[in-house]
Amino acid sequence: MKEKKRKNTWVVIILLIALVFMTPTLLEHARRMKVENEWGGRKLLMYDGVGVEKIRINDLEQDECLENLYTEEQMIELSRAFMSGASKQDMDAVWEAENHDICFERIFPVSPQGEQTVNIEEVEKILSKDSKKITSEEYDVLTLAYLLAKEDDLDAFFLNMLKGRTDYNQSWYASSMYYKVYSQWEIDHEKVRQIGERVACYEKGLLRLIWEYQTEGEEDNLKDIRIKCKAQRKNVLQRMTLLDVVNQMGVFAGEYKANTPILTVKKTENRELLLELSEGEAVSGIKPADSTLRQSTVIVSPTQIGVFVDDWQIDYSEDVLDGYLGSNTAKKYEKSKNLELIEKQCNDMEIAMLYSNYDCCVNYVDYNLAENSTHMFYPYEGEQTESKIRRMNNSNKNNQTEDYGREELAELLRKEFPMEGLSVEIVLSRPDDVIKFVKGLSGRSEDIYFDIIGNKIKE
Repeated sequence: MKEKKRKNTWVVIILLIALVFMTPTLLEHARRMKVENEWGGRKLLMYDGVGVEKIRINDLEQDECLENLYTEEQMIELSRAFMSGASKQDMDAVWEAENHDICFERIFPVSPQGEQTVNIEEVEKILSKDSKKITSEEYDVLTLAYLLAKEDDLDAFFLNMLKGRTDYNQSWYASSMYYKVYSQWEIDHEKVRQIGERVACYEKGLLRLIWEYQTEGEEDNLKDIRIKCKAQRKNVLQRMTLLDVVNQMGVFAGEYKANTPILTVKKTENRELLLELSEGEAVSGIKPADSTLRQSTVIVSPTQIGVFVDDWQIDYSEDVLDGYLGSNTAKKYEKSKNLELIEKQCNDMEIAMLYSNYDCCVNYVDYNLAENSTHMFYPYEGEQTESKIRRMNNSNKNNQTEDYGREELAELLRKEFPMEGLSVEIVLSRPDDVIKFVKGLSGRSEDIYFDIIGNKIKE
């Protein structure tokens, strides 16, 4: 009885590490057929031959679902669910993979208290090697470490994803003396790619697990599992966005001839990830005594889901407009500048509403850089995104009330978006085109569109 009670308090997570090098997109891979199998008394989900094991972990708060503290048994189970970027159906082969297990034990040592944490020093040793000398097994475990590490330790990953240092100590005259004194490091994009593709597979696995439990019933224990999976996926997406931001920035700067650039990652009270960094710059006037650096920041918001996507953007836009148009400085600008700002915020709110309607997940990223002070969307597929799009494209008349409207909507979609009609990729990457299409709808097709958005029309 005690054992049964203990099991009922545990939750289930899924970490899919199935790297798909030969398929066009990860999304295509995630849509493939599901088959069920059994191994060692535990249920194993198979997605087109890619194993996804349901692993049990101790009950955690929603915001702590990816903490760095796990038991030895749980972490070993996670590590053995995959090898070399692909899940293994032959579990005996995984157990015999000595190189993989050795790497795992180095990065996730067991403390005297029996706790297993991320060994950042070992992460730095492996990740600091040339990208070509890091094995697939090592990339697998490094990805797991990236997702489980504390926020304050994330900078250690980025500081070891760098190439050689370039030193700048220059001066020139152009109506005044200019000076540039700092060092700069370029990101090793291959290291970022290897880890980023594996992280993407993690989040796809979590999404599929959420779908799986949605079809299994509405019992309280299943609802709890879905809540935990959603919270975990939100954390994975936030770190996935941070990795993408670092990759896009490409370079980081630090003190002249220093060993590393200036770069830190922190978690704010609002659960944002704050990236603090330095950028090299040229200064004029008197010769500087120190390096010429600008302190900059990038803020990655907590992952917003569905209805909260547009709420977050509306609050942000209101703050921007209140702060800008309400200031004395703003009054000095031309009306065209004010109009441009208002149009930008209105457009952003429209995009946020679209993502909200399609139940997407979004990280908002605010750049405060020398040449980039933008507010950007990083959207991802949500729980109902694909389902809603499928209903949009489906021209079947399920009953008399839908009549010709649904067939007309599907026809218009195929005309606007040739080949297969609307897709997840189009919604995420071309929101302005989708918004334009929706504004052009009228009559019964418009009613059908918003009935699908509101889930009044089911599959």
